[in-house]
Amino acid sequence: MHYLAVHDIVLGDGEVHSDQGATKHTTDIRGLLTFVPAGCRVWGWCQPARRDNSFTALYLTPELLGEDLRHRFESIALRPEVYFSAINLHGTMQKLQAALTQSAPHDRLYVEPLCLLAAIELCHWHDSQVRGERRSAGRLSAHEHKRVCAYIEAHLAADIGLTELAALTGLSRFHFVRAFKRTTGVTPYQHVLRSRVQRAAMLLAGGRGSVSAVAEETGFRNVSHFIRTFRRMTGASPGSMAREPRPPCARD
Repeated sequence: MHYLAVHDIVLGDGEVHSDQGATKHTTDIRGLLTFVPAGCRVWGWCQPARRDNSFTALYLTPELLGEDLRHRFESIALRPEVYFSAINLHGTMQKLQAALTQSAPHDRLYVEPLCLLAAIELCHWHDSQVRGERRSAGRLSAHEHKRVCAYIEAHLAADIGLTELAALTGLSRFHFVRAFKRTTGVTPYQHVLRSRVQRAAMLLAGGRGSVSAVAEETGFRNVSHFIRTFRRMTGASPGSMAREPRPPCARD
């Protein structure tokens, strides 16, 4: 399960480690939050100060989040976040804390939506952090890079345009091209061409079709353009790498 907590704690001393390698020595963690994704670890020790310390923890079971929200969690690169601040998420966790600690029995119709809202606001906070990291570096995040490359690999035979690639990152086409080149060292167009040539080389070496058929299957609408591009990037002609298709094995 994913773990999310809001703290009202003051420490005399302590340290916390996480799978990300960061060590925290924060002692006043009142109003701060901690998130530990399923499968990740956080460990350490602490010496609480003499006061009424408390925390409220929310355990999010991925399969119970609902399909849309579950896919949202699966699509982002979750990592442990220890003692962080998020105003909207903190406000929701405070409402949840108040609802759970009141003397009267809590109302599930009120509490359950608060839990879902906390999960949604956690995703929004994560997205804002990624955007901030991306803006500061002028690059795509690791998740965005992986998502764009996966889309290209899955649509090599199609007419891939900047509009759909940029939409995968939420950037304008201009800023996407610049961020992609800073991340990979090549433009999106060059990356697509290289991916198509690599796929074509595999198909040709495996005897998966003629030069013209492979050109069409890898998104080249013009055979002559395919031959020129292939020769320029590999130093060999497509024909020299093509193998004759193997006949089907005879059966008794």
